Amino acid sequence: MRLAVVAAAAILSAFAASAAEVANDTNAVPRKVEMDFTRLSKIVRQAQVTRFLESPEKYVGKIVQISGDFYVDKPKDGEPGRYACALKDAAGCCAIGEVEFRPRGAPKWPQDFPDEYDTITVNGKVEIMRNGDGVPCPRLVEADIVRKK
Repeated sequence: MRLAVVAAAAILSAFAASAAEVANDTNAVPRKVEMDFTRLSKIVRQAQVTRFLESPEKYVGKIVQISGDFYVDKPKDGEPGRYACALKDAAGCCAIGEVEFRPRGAPKWPQDFPDEYDTITVNGKVEIMRNGDGVPCPRLVEADIVRKK
């Protein structure tokens, strides 16, 4: 019971903190983040990220912030196919899912992006896309990479 109370307090604290603007980052354009998964403890984050990946429709239109490994599909004609952030489990060893994102503005590939597999924090507005099997998946549009590690 005590663990449940601590977990609930951590979630409420993260929701309150996530309502603040991204600050103190030279790469960030400040905006209100409605759900900041990066501020949750590892175990709570894994549970909430799993929920986000399984029920993305609950987050449509909200600005969320996630952190994970950056990767890009192999470039075609010099331009990448898509950008994604691979989200890791609580142990930090295994990917539990990925979220595609579409950058805001017109960043240039590759100079305006981190190296592939670098840890990034990205925020953007959630929309739904469908994978090859027709399953709904979250995608961040108007996305900003706010921290590059």
